[in-house]
Amino acid sequence: MRIHKRTATAVAVALIGSLTLIGAGTVPAAAEETSVALPSASFRDIVVDGVHDRVFVSDPAGGSIVVTDYAGSVVRQITAEEGAAGLVLSADSSKLYVALSAVGAIAEIDTATLTETNRYPTGADTSPQTLAMAGGTLWFGYTVGSSGGIGSLDVASPAPAATLVPSGRYWYDAPTLASSPADPNVLVAGEEGVSPASLAVYDTASGGLHKRAERRFSSSPSIAFLNDFAVTADGQNIVVAANNPSDHQIVRLSDLSSNGFYSSWQFPNAVAVAADGTVATGAVNDFVKTYGPDSTWPSLHQYVVNDLQRDGLAWAPDENRLFAVTGLFYGSAPTLHVLPDAG
Repeated sequence: MRIHKRTATAVAVALIGSLTLIGAGTVPAAAEETSVALPSASFRDIVVDGVHDRVFVSDPAGGSIVVTDYAGSVVRQITAEEGAAGLVLSADSSKLYVALSAVGAIAEIDTATLTETNRYPTGADTSPQTLAMAGGTLWFGYTVGSSGGIGSLDVASPAPAATLVPSGRYWYDAPTLASSPADPNVLVAGEEGVSPASLAVYDTASGGLHKRAERRFSSSPSIAFLNDFAVTADGQNIVVAANNPSDHQIVRLSDLSSNGFYSSWQFPNAVAVAADGTVATGAVNDFVKTYGPDSTWPSLHQYVVNDLQRDGLAWAPDENRLFAVTGLFYGSAPTLHVLPDAG
């Protein structure tokens, strides 16, 4: 039986300090982290622009994008972005694309001027939620009625137009999307909030979706209520954060078979992979931990986390700064934490 659960509820353990370094083994202590309350009502996604040293945080309830510098100081709040949800940067970081879930469109924002320059409809009654770049195309996960699907937008075209693309399966909701840093044509889609969880891997080289692998995780390992996932820097594995089991599972991208795990405590809800292969994991009732490339032992830093948000981790392209978003669970505003020596 498939169980649907849009929002997994968990009671977080109250920990002293919102985000505090507790140990780094033989690694020198990290520089002091910075915490900044954001002028937003909600949180959905975070991306980091290494060209302009900017952090973009989406606020669907407030219909805005909060822009900060690497110190966490707010540079601008881009408003009138209705239902701003998923975010993705162009390859050269000149454009930020925003899924406007409330109006069925994708906004294009100039990252130099921080202004919206274009808006592309995604189709009647569609609600785009998630974004990823693969095969030179912008892909979006959307809902329509009581189901979901995947669409594409050829942003390199002189007149980009959205297309809803057959994916070879039924989605109960908008699938979350991720791409592979090692293979520009790979697109990974996952279904959040259901049990058992599902992942599908596609090749996008032809402009469509050619399925490479698909799996429902009903056993070995059993994965339920997916929250976040990311492809490793070498393109060999996918790191999965889900409510169950209480570890960040690692599955092979080639066939989605089990390939180990990163130890967590309860309710893993975030994962981010740096360009050099360093992995950061987070959970509702655990630390934010960082792992060196090819290691599943937390040999780098660990940070006490109070109320880490789902999808709330992102690395800067310098492979050192880690950004985390907390808040909302206890009624507080979303807070951005800058961890300057996390890598």
